[in-house]
Amino acid sequence: MVEKKNLKFDCSEWSLQFIEEPFKLFKLRDVFADPKHVEKLKKEVDCLSFSHKNPSSLQELVNDEFVEEKYKELIVESIEQNGVIMMQNFLKSSFFEAISDELDSSSVLWIPQGPSNRKKYEIADLKKLPPKTKNLITYFQSNFMCSYLESISGLKFYKKITGREYVHLMIMEIQSWRRGCYSIMTHDDSNLMSASLDVLLFFNVANDSVESVGKNTSNVAGNIYYCEKESVAVCRVDISIYTPDTSNKDKHACQNGMYELFKYFPLYKNVILIQNIFFLAYKFCVSESDSVSQKCQAILKGNSQVSCVPVIDSADCAIKLIDKKADFGVFSAEDAFFVANQINDKVNVIGELRNIERWNETYAFQTAVVVRNNHNGGFGGLRSTNYCHPGFGDGQFWTDRVLKEFESIVVPRICNSNKSTTESEIASLSDFFKSACRPGQWAYDALLDKKLKKKYSSLCALCDSPGRCSYNENYKGSQKETLSCLTKIDGGDVAYVALEDVQEYFGLLPNARPAKANSTDYKFLCTDKSYQPLKNPCTWINQRWPVVVALKEKAVALKSSIVNDFLCKRNDCRGKWQEAFTLLFEKTDQVFTPVSSKDDNLLKFVNEARTIPTDREEDPCKDKSVRLCTVNSAEFAKCSWLKQAVISEGIEPKLNCIEGYNMWSCFDRIMKSQADIIGIDTDFTFIAKNSFNLSAVIYQDSNNNDAFFLIVPIIKANSNIKSLADFKNKRISFPEFDGLAWNAFVAVTKAYSVLPKKCPYFNAVSSFVKSACAPGVYDLNHKYFNSTVPENICSLCAKMTNNSSGECPANSSNKYFGDLGALRLLLDDESDVAVVDYRRLFTKENVFRTPFNTSLYRILCKDGKVKPLGSYAEIETECALSFGVAAEIISRSSIRKSERRDITELLLKMDDRFGARLSSWDNPIMMYRPFNGTAGLIFKYLAFRVGSPESQNPIRNQSNKAIQSDPSNTLNCFPEILIKSI
Repeated sequence: MVEKKNLKFDCSEWSLQFIEEPFKLFKLRDVFADPKHVEKLKKEVDCLSFSHKNPSSLQELVNDEFVEEKYKELIVESIEQNGVIMMQNFLKSSFFEAISDELDSSSVLWIPQGPSNRKKYEIADLKKLPPKTKNLITYFQSNFMCSYLESISGLKFYKKITGREYVHLMIMEIQSWRRGCYSIMTHDDSNLMSASLDVLLFFNVANDSVESVGKNTSNVAGNIYYCEKESVAVCRVDISIYTPDTSNKDKHACQNGMYELFKYFPLYKNVILIQNIFFLAYKFCVSESDSVSQKCQAILKGNSQVSCVPVIDSADCAIKLIDKKADFGVFSAEDAFFVANQINDKVNVIGELRNIERWNETYAFQTAVVVRNNHNGGFGGLRSTNYCHPGFGDGQFWTDRVLKEFESIVVPRICNSNKSTTESEIASLSDFFKSACRPGQWAYDALLDKKLKKKYSSLCALCDSPGRCSYNENYKGSQKETLSCLTKIDGGDVAYVALEDVQEYFGLLPNARPAKANSTDYKFLCTDKSYQPLKNPCTWINQRWPVVVALKEKAVALKSSIVNDFLCKRNDCRGKWQEAFTLLFEKTDQVFTPVSSKDDNLLKFVNEARTIPTDREEDPCKDKSVRLCTVNSAEFAKCSWLKQAVISEGIEPKLNCIEGYNMWSCFDRIMKSQADIIGIDTDFTFIAKNSFNLSAVIYQDSNNNDAFFLIVPIIKANSNIKSLADFKNKRISFPEFDGLAWNAFVAVTKAYSVLPKKCPYFNAVSSFVKSACAPGVYDLNHKYFNSTVPENICSLCAKMTNNSSGECPANSSNKYFGDLGALRLLLDDESDVAVVDYRRLFTKENVFRTPFNTSLYRILCKDGKVKPLGSYAEIETECALSFGVAAEIISRSSIRKSERRDITELLLKMDDRFGARLSSWDNPIMMYRPFNGTAGLIFKYLAFRVGSPESQNPIRNQSNKAIQSDPSNTLNCFPEILIKSI
């Protein structure tokens, strides 16, 4: 054994930790669980820090087929299905034989391992290895190998601790096994994490001299494995890579899994065996915020059997359950309705999280309809009566689906094509009831909301404050005030309210306060049109508690483990991982209530309380949906989940999804009224308008400056260009014809009376510049005119892009297409000016996507000032040719006013319910966040809310404002340039 006193500690880089002896790993793991232990660790542990560069002679080591993409796909499939793969002839033969010879030589120092009651074999001293073997070690430490293992296993070996980045945590051993060697399968379980990858590379074992490994024996407690041939040394490179952001694995699963592994995989010469064992712990869906909290870190303590799986929202958890990347999760009652159809075949209900003071109550809440005792005539008899409603708005924890349940059944819907869906709903209520108090927000567009309350004022006439449409100045309403509306003199005739509030208000609960009204003067109206006294309630909606579901194959065992092992009283497990799990699983006012196996079907479970919402066939306004066109299968999948969320929440109008195969096909479908909307980058605004007659109906806003485009001309530092007028007879590159940069250039040069007065504008540009690169000018999707395009409009890049995609194409076959392409033309000294969206030249880390010497170039402001190339944030908007919001939702320019309102209302309602203002666990699906791992689907990744074009925003498109007010703008060929001010 190596003497500890001879070891030196050097971990200045803290990039990759190399531990020689297993007993030291568990101390290092404590660093990840508690960063405060770092200083203590430095005094006790030896580690080698290195830069893990790729070996220079990589091609001499590994056979090429193992890194080919088609072969890697088979490897990934095998690991996903079986958790393990065995690959023969991994190393090239010459290299493998050289290492085998070195391992057989006397140049390797072998160190016995113990203690004997747990293991017996020898390991090589890794500090004293012969050259070829040392080269192999370097290879396994390389970025290439770590990236390769990540790509085939699905694990990520990155973890940030106390501001430093730990790249890969490894235990690496070269082991020598002879007859009598053994190891208990769980000898170092306390040191291992549940998310891990075992890589075993076998040497010096002849095919005819190997017996099965993994025999179960009784000489040592537990399962052991050993090699029988005394004359042959079995030398292994045994590498275990651990990710410290999850918990310890289940010991029993490890025993069984590892025993089966070695039982069925005999050791062969030059074989690498890779086993993914990160599935051995129960993986629990937690919100992203919780996943980085101390609770998830604390779950790593001890022999935890639970690991945190961060999810964005309920949809993300459902997808991870479907893909078996998670084992169990908690869904609110509403979200259980939302995901039930998608995950029912994969999961079972194992319990509910009930209120700790109401743990014996079946439902979280129930709704009821109360009428005066003299009411008769069922639903029809409610016409021309007075209606009290609890109200809408942020203060309501009920969804629109619940709040409108009574209205949707009782009130006939009158659908008018000249009215928006929202106005049709309000008009139907106004036509049915004589008066009402329906407080709160009727429409999410403030102007429309104000207009509707003025036009249909009878629906506010019963309120305490009719002008504000509120109860006692409480704008959003409340349950108790709804009952006061019903029972006051000249009050309502019918009220829709929570059952518990009815019972409390009328003094019907045990130990209740005195009744505020006589219960015999009122009765319940039931869904079957019958009546019940208030002492014998009937309900309209029964809402379940939050539901806990688990994968079917793990549900029974997991339910038992949660009850018996995982949960604990707050003071009974202080400092243990169970305390962290209990705090994470049960909120402070919740208690886990198991569900019997006969009630574990999710669809059946939620349907017993409420019917899962679907599009109602009897809805006369069902055809008034907003059809969203998607450009690929990933967008269509996200849209389908959003559609179900809209239905579950009771949002109107409905959302429907239309499949397109790219943006252009969607433009065409919308133009032909086969779809209604699509989300686009503002780069395509003018093409959509000029070629397809589409325009913005709503903008995707953001609080991030990077979400705003910034069009600037970039010139060479030694250029003689001093003003916009100096662009004359110069070579100019644009990202795309009729895009933002092109139109900003045309708009500003015209505003400054520099551009000749010619129509169409490419003729004006052609006579002004010497030559240009405007990709797409000959493309049918860009060409909305019949005139012949002057040759010099795309001569710069057409002569240099020898491709088969046509002349001057607007796609990736043209290396000068896009903002980087326009800049590249300038860098190649083929252009004098590049007009680009400056934002697109940078990565998320605010560095240039294409490295170049920025000191050789400058930005020319529209007022003639010259600025150095700095970060995006350093360029003033006043300098730019144009700036504004970078994404929008577009539709047909010819849509009716009612259709436009339907679109804006739907998107604003979705933004309110599925937008960024809520935390992830309060949200069924977060519309602006990545979906199933992909960002920017439907809505741009920088968007955090949508804002109507009429809304106010400090960002203004100043150049557009100047153009629109320019009295000299006498040419009628000028399009409506740039984004409207918002």
